[in-house]
Amino acid sequence: MTKKKTAKKSEKKQKRTTDKEEKKGDKPDKTKNLVLVLIIAGVLLVAFGAGMLASKKSAEKKAQDAVEEVKKQVEDLTGKCSVPEDCEGLPHIMCVGNWVCKDGMCGYECKTEEVKEENTAENTGPDEEAAQEEEAVQEGETVEEGTQQEFIPLSEETMNYVEEEVKTRFVVLSPAFKSVRRGTTFETALGVKNNGVRDETFRVEATFKRAYTPSNQPIIGLNEEEMTNWIDTGEEFTLSPKEYRIVKIAVSVPMESSIESGTYEFGIQAQKKTHKWEDYYGEYDLAVKVE
Repeated sequence: MTKKKTAKKSEKKQKRTTDKEEKKGDKPDKTKNLVLVLIIAGVLLVAFGAGMLASKKSAEKKAQDAVEEVKKQVEDLTGKCSVPEDCEGLPHIMCVGNWVCKDGMCGYECKTEEVKEENTAENTGPDEEAAQEEEAVQEGETVEEGTQQEFIPLSEETMNYVEEEVKTRFVVLSPAFKSVRRGTTFETALGVKNNGVRDETFRVEATFKRAYTPSNQPIIGLNEEEMTNWIDTGEEFTLSPKEYRIVKIAVSVPMESSIESGTYEFGIQAQKKTHKWEDYYGEYDLAVKVE
């Protein structure tokens, strides 16, 4: 019995010693696992940082590309040119004319529509008719006061110009200046385009603004309502989305000798009808020089 007890105690002691050694052996494995986890976390952190850096560089490049694109667009609008064709598409004053390229910069020159006293072979359209009328008057033909001695219709060139411009500008007036004699009626045109998404009703309105003599002195005492009667703008009209219309506007200068020589300015504008009439793309100046 004593030997058996001694053997059992020896076995228990040996087992305890073995368990302690196994526990001691576990510690290095746990340490290795912790180190491995830290290494993996470090690698992931470095990879994430590299990804963020690459993303930042990509964003900076996109921003730089956007800035360069804006610079290019600004340069395109500065009017630099080699030939007049480079200027096509740039904004310009509302008149019939053509682009010119001077010293590497774009310029737009309006064609004059003033009535010339001499009749030359270069006169065309309304200018030629006005020159012929001037010659007839000089030869002794007279017109009684109160009657119209001359009518100047829109030229085909002007109509084509207005039609092309209104496709992109929504509203365009031409001609915006005319030099005539008393008793003359001439036509100008306002192109109007509906840029909305539904049918819209429009009208053309004219207002008298001011008048001044050839020496730039104001002409006073004018009745604004009577002056506005010089302009016949026509009736209101309806346009479908993207549809446009060229409205012919008749401007009649009375024959009365009381009409002083000078320049008479009017405001011409398209109006759109919502719950009330509202201005549509601003007002255009029309100058009538009475000789």
